[in-house]
Amino acid sequence: MSYFFALAAFAGIHFLGMASPGASFVNTLRASTQYSRGVALFHALGLGGAAFVWALAAVLGMQSVLMTVPGLFRGLQLFGGVYLMWLAVNAWRHANVPARQRASPDMGATTTRFALFRRGLLTNLGNPKVMIFFASVFAAVLHPEWPMWIRLAAALLVFVDEFTYYTSLTLLLSTRHAQQAYRHAKPIIDRVAGTALLLFALRLFYRALES
Repeated sequence: MSYFFALAAFAGIHFLGMASPGASFVNTLRASTQYSRGVALFHALGLGGAAFVWALAAVLGMQSVLMTVPGLFRGLQLFGGVYLMWLAVNAWRHANVPARQRASPDMGATTTRFALFRRGLLTNLGNPKVMIFFASVFAAVLHPEWPMWIRLAAALLVFVDEFTYYTSLTLLLSTRHAQQAYRHAKPIIDRVAGTALLLFALRLFYRALES
């Protein structure tokens, strides 16, 4: 039973950290209101997949590698900042493009699904501090002498947590009313989202330069 309570505590801590607004939330908002529900869910899948990668890396102790090779950690942060800045610029550039020209329901082709999956994946992979968070939570909640399968179960729980949360968010934001509201206020929403992504990018740049 101690395993169960430890995993439940881990899931709760992870949820609180995940639910705080960030670049993942902003990109989920844009994907859900721009694309059909079935297509937008691939963005949630990408976010969950990246979180699982970082959690698995924490299980395998790779955070110690990043901390002993500062250039690698800094490089990942800079990559994440550049990617978020690229998304921010595109949000501003296409703010005045009517939504129906860029987000019609029949854009559910494989290319579009893959593009959204990649966006979610790269958004979370571009923030290596996520792995440091997982490593610290693992250390606080899971005892070192516990079997590896418990840690692997926790890493899998991260994926389930992230995918469930962002899927729920996508289902909520991809309703007809939400998409209609987006179409009416698209220029403002895209510029606000672009500004938020730019601020997240600048924060990653700052952390990279001070590390």
